[in-house]
Amino acid sequence: MNKENGGIRLGLAICKDLIEMMGGKIWLVSNVNRGSTFIFNLPVQTDHGEAPKPLIPLKHLVGEAKKEKILIAEDDEVSKILIVNVLKKVNYDIVTARNGREALDKYMQDDYRLILMDLSMPKMDGFQVTERIRKIESEKGCHTPIIALSAHAFPETKRRCDEVGMDDYITKPINMHDLLQKVVRLLLQEALY
Repeated sequence: MNKENGGIRLGLAICKDLIEMMGGKIWLVSNVNRGSTFIFNLPVQTDHGEAPKPLIPLKHLVGEAKKEKILIAEDDEVSKILIVNVLKKVNYDIVTARNGREALDKYMQDDYRLILMDLSMPKMDGFQVTERIRKIESEKGCHTPIIALSAHAFPETKRRCDEVGMDDYITKPINMHDLLQKVVRLLLQEALY
């Protein structure tokens, strides 16, 4: 891979994991000097004869077709820089917030496809921000996926995340491959439903 077309080499691995988790298969057809075509299939179930919802093109899942806007609420600069650099390489449009109050303000000013929410932030913690977001969304009838970021892996912390309406949870230090899998899975779910 040259620098101009290079990446972090995680896109296909993530897509393969997601497709297999959903009971599908992915393969490629490659021609010398012409390139490769990646093909996948997924089982689709329908209720009462309804037409199936359209599937998202494979490149869309890793942010290449359209820049999905993601809000990162994280007060730790090192963690924030690492997450931003990884997600930008996968072509997501990133907005950051340094504390909970700023995260809530930015959420109210724009539309985001997903939020990464640190649980321990100044001014408002991640639980408080998520509760406010879920209250606003219940009135609007919408839903933004939220992934909790925390240094604590205690069962009570995860339980509290569920109680306030967070969609997933990842512990620090963050495994970037795991984070990308969770991001792509939640974006796919929102796009299909």
